[in-house]
Amino acid sequence: MQASKPNELAGWLASRHACRLIISMRQADSSLNSTGKPQCCVASCPIWRLQQLTESIRDQRERERERERKSNVGIK
Repeated sequence: MQASKPNELAGWLASRHACRLIISMRQADSSLNSTGKPQCCVASCPIWRLQQLTESIRDQRERERERERKSNVGIK
């Protein structure tokens, strides 16, 4: 399976896993309890897990770029 866009991959995952809880991230956010973890089966939803992984990778890349910017300031 080759998905050209994240939405296509998410749709493919949903169809492959027959996920009954296809939700937007806004709905997922509203279902989080005070510990920041889903109260229901959201965490087992492949789409939710894919979104969390995507956000984690994006955050890591942003931190790396920020470190790179800070290290380049001293070089100039």
